[in-house]
Amino acid sequence: YLLAKYGPDNEYLLEYQDYWKDRRMLSDHILKGALYLDNLYKNMDKNLDVASKHMMKERAINSILTSIDTLSLSQKKIYIDHYRKIKPNNTFFMSYLRYRGDLKLLENEWINNYDGDIKKMLNDYKIKFPSL
Repeated sequence: YLLAKYGPDNEYLLEYQDYWKDRRMLSDHILKGALYLDNLYKNMDKNLDVASKHMMKERAINSILTSIDTLSLSQKKIYIDHYRKIKPNNTFFMSYLRYRGDLKLLENEWINNYDGDIKKMLNDYKIKFPSL
């Protein structure tokens, strides 16, 4: 819509494209961080005391958040400020892993099996998964 209405070099279109590029890059970063945390928990020594486990978790979360500044985001300061103000906890990362972990697989299926046609995909899903 923006491309058709304003043309390819319009600031609204460019901002929109940058916004979604940032979101994808940040989402990938958070997902990698969630996988890192999950791996940390799976490999954590069961004999560690609760305080040590908590410290390891906090260090890992802080590392994920501070490394946002290494991403090539167009609005980097906004994201850094957001996560400074509202620091995500373990639940945030684990829910991210659960709900966004397979998003790439779904997108690949949509593109490769349905030629990017969402209606075609949804109609096929209605047949394959009638309970949905």
